[in-house]
Amino acid sequence: MSFIVDSTGLKICAEGEWHTRKHGEKRRKRWKKLHIAVDEDGRILASKVTDSPVQDPSQVPDLLDQFDKEIDPFVGDWIYDQEPVYEAGEQHSPGATLVVPPRKDAVLSNDSVTSPSQRDSHIAAIQSKGRFKWKRESGYYLQSHAENEIFRYKTVFGGHLRSKRQEAQGRETALGCALLNRMREMGRPRSYPVD
Repeated sequence: MSFIVDSTGLKICAEGEWHTRKHGEKRRKRWKKLHIAVDEDGRILASKVTDSPVQDPSQVPDLLDQFDKEIDPFVGDWIYDQEPVYEAGEQHSPGATLVVPPRKDAVLSNDSVTSPSQRDSHIAAIQSKGRFKWKRESGYYLQSHAENEIFRYKTVFGGHLRSKRQEAQGRETALGCALLNRMREMGRPRSYPVD
């Protein structure tokens, strides 16, 4: 099963917005980050809310811990091109393909000749075929499923959190993700062969 990760920002709604409009004071806007993992059908498998400065790759182990089945492939955008992400993916599902585009200035590791890592294979493929062809052949375009789910979340529930406390924000987003999955199941037609 595919495990596709991405994140988005959600603004925290409070009286500060009204106060700023009425009195014209400049206040620093507060926001949180919603990290999600989806499968190839767009079903949300895992989610987590963090403070805005938290880096996306640091949340991959927590997202993987919420999902107990084997994954293949793991797909993320270039921000996930970090060693802890590769380690977490391989610990969770040994032998899983990790499709994360290396940064444009990425270089092969010292062991690339004797025992190349998945990242080394991606870098070599990009050097020989080009980034566009690598994305198409590697399955990187599955990343769009996570982006579509983020769009659906923000379209249905808005780009903001109503809850003020961290625990309540986690419950709010988990409930939103569960509702999106439920809506997906209810709206999906059941097909069957006709003789």
